[in-house]
Amino acid sequence: MEKGKKLTRLLLLACSERKVDTAGPCAAIDLYDGPSYRILRKKIREGAFPDSVDVAIVSGKYGLIPSSEMISPYDQRISREVVDSTGSRERMREMVSRYDEVFVNMGADYMAYFQDMLSGAVCARGRIGEKNSQMKAWLEGARVPRRDSG
Repeated sequence: MEKGKKLTRLLLLACSERKVDTAGPCAAIDLYDGPSYRILRKKIREGAFPDSVDVAIVSGKYGLIPSSEMISPYDQRISREVVDSTGSRERMREMVSRYDEVFVNMGADYMAYFQDMLSGAVCARGRIGEKNSQMKAWLEGARVPRRDSG
């Protein structure tokens, strides 16, 4: 990639309380087992996940991480201490500036820590099923209307 060139699209997800049963570390995208992650893994299995999309996760324990990062299971929600100790706000600011388009699928408690830097993002709205439907449509290339991230 040329230095300074923007990447195409970024999908930002919150971690999931539901996790797969694993004895040790695994890729974050494989550890979380909520509905959003099931959609992503299905698209990957079927060869339908777009090459133009990168995935990053806001983890309750590890902060902002790439979906491929190897992590161990945990039971923890996001907190100011985690956000601060992992440098997640700084990483988020730098990360979102590198993409042409950002889609956010996070709950309000996770969004609260990053809302001010996601004003240009497309943010999923509604209940979990509605959010995941919007995420799926975005992944499939449909134009999902930008909404105020607040």
